[in-house]
Amino acid sequence: MLAMNTDSSISMTAAEIAQALHVSAGTVRNYTSSAMTKLGARSRRQAASIARDHGWI
Repeated sequence: MLAMNTDSSISMTAAEIAQALHVSAGTVRNYTSSAMTKLGARSRRQAASIARDHGWI
């Protein structure tokens, strides 16, 4: 799921990401929230930046 938080998906809504991944928007929000909490990120953009800096995406 975090892989969706790349440059092109940063501006996408949870519903748009959900449609692309064939999951519910609630699942996207839950996964994103969980990843952001674990990373200590305040936004999807910051979470993606942290993941990219660590070579995870």
